[in-house]
Amino acid sequence: MAFSREEWGHVVEELIRVTKPGGFIELFEIDPNYKQPGPSYERIYKSITALCESRGIDVNVVNHLEDFFGSLENVHSESLEVTYGWNKFGELTAQSFRLMALAMTEKIAPELGMNPNQYQQLVNKSVSEFSEYKTWGRMPYIYGMKPIGAGMQK
Repeated sequence: MAFSREEWGHVVEELIRVTKPGGFIELFEIDPNYKQPGPSYERIYKSITALCESRGIDVNVVNHLEDFFGSLENVHSESLEVTYGWNKFGELTAQSFRLMALAMTEKIAPELGMNPNQYQQLVNKSVSEFSEYKTWGRMPYIYGMKPIGAGMQK
């Protein structure tokens, strides 16, 4: 979520440029649009989306990574479905979300009209709601090979 769509294009172009012909490039992202989230996460997600949009960042670009892999061969794109908060793995993903959300306190709390303590409480409530609502999400990934003859001079 750190790049605009245009910047994503430049980033992938640079990855392709520095990759050895026959080498692979892989991107693995987290789709922040969780499924079956509780109301607390919805508030956080809407604020993150608004903040990103104000900076020209499309949080949904993670669902269109294949748009940037047109010059690669053997491109494969899939996604993992992961739980948040309601099994052993879900406990880890929930805590990962918690740490990420708390790291953004300085930016998101004002967006929500909250002080840092209120925002921390909202984040903690969001994490506790994950198990109640059986929240899950997607982690899209894509990989492809730089063509063998690419970048070679005759």
